[in-house]
Amino acid sequence: MPMNYQQLIDTQRYQIEAYLKANYTITQIAKELGVDKSTISRELKRNSRKCSYNAAYATMLTKERKRESYKRYGKGT
Repeated sequence: MPMNYQQLIDTQRYQIEAYLKANYTITQIAKELGVDKSTISRELKRNSRKCSYNAAYATMLTKERKRESYKRYGKGT
């Protein structure tokens, strides 16, 4: 069964940060945001630093990766 990949938006990253501060589990966060728990796990793995998650930092990293991808592969590919 194919899974549809959905990127998180900035507001969801801030919600993740708040849920983590409230000691929610990855499964609970995923349920609250209506995404698969692997999406949350992947977000934390890619965008955390030194065992903490900061939404502003995560957003900056995401935009930086996107910019590099456009440089490398061009728009629309």
